[in-house]
Amino acid sequence: MEMVYEAKDKRFFDLIETEKGLQVIADKNQGLEFTEGPVWSTERQRFYFNDMAGNKMYFYSDSEGLNTLCSFSLKANGNAIGRENQLITCEHVTSRIVTRNLDGGEYEVLCAYYGDKELNSPNDLVVGSDGALWFTDPPYGRYNTRFGFERRQQLNFQGLYRLKEGKLELMQDDFETPNGLCFSPDERILYVNDSQRYQIRKFLLKADGSFEDAGIFTLTQGDEPGKPDGIKVDVLGNVYVTAQGGVQVYTPQAEYLGRIRIKEQMGNLCFGDADMKSLYLCASDKIYRLRTLVAGQQVNP
Repeated sequence: MEMVYEAKDKRFFDLIETEKGLQVIADKNQGLEFTEGPVWSTERQRFYFNDMAGNKMYFYSDSEGLNTLCSFSLKANGNAIGRENQLITCEHVTSRIVTRNLDGGEYEVLCAYYGDKELNSPNDLVVGSDGALWFTDPPYGRYNTRFGFERRQQLNFQGLYRLKEGKLELMQDDFETPNGLCFSPDERILYVNDSQRYQIRKFLLKADGSFEDAGIFTLTQGDEPGKPDGIKVDVLGNVYVTAQGGVQVYTPQAEYLGRIRIKEQMGNLCFGDADMKSLYLCASDKIYRLRTLVAGQQVNP
């Protein structure tokens, strides 16, 4: 499938293989409704993702094809790979973060409450090299939609959390709708999307363990449908975010390089394949793959 792109800076062509186009990995013909939670397992050489509306979890590899991992996912959203090669998942309708092994078994609940109140609906998460789990907690899963189950919100804020060695800590509580998040390659920066405000926010993680709000990294570009949702970086620190009109690409200095145009609503993205030079895109009822010239940052701790 032909790739449509808009390059605002010639450095865009140093990152994206514009001649190879988009490959459709799976779509509604395989029963997909709305895809999310993409993550690559280096241990299994598989791409894992969720169908939130279809209430299922899947994995894909070129050798195995598309397979169902879980047929009742509780509207699972974001995924990450933990230090012990377990799949860590945000469940929208239970407001929990859970784990299972890479074959779908050994299910366990990691957290569901902050204090004595239920979390809103954990959305996306990332694991640091120290094993700490960071996640965002907007209220989307408490709405009466195909992505959630209507319930009263118990917390009066939308937070960014860190779960480390069994201790859950609220790190920031001034978001409107916190969403996708990722580390810079050296893990000194944590990027977090605030979707309703069209913001990519930037936080500094210091060697002594302190955490500092460094303000807005950038506002995403354009007036097309979509808001900043999923976010990842490559090994050079360039930032790729699903936002208005497709996938937007920024330098580590927040310079806008261009956009890969996707006609469907974008949910999330991740790097994958053996060389980490493929971008897997969750685009409504499709999964696309496109090739890049720079490898993505390894996200399996």
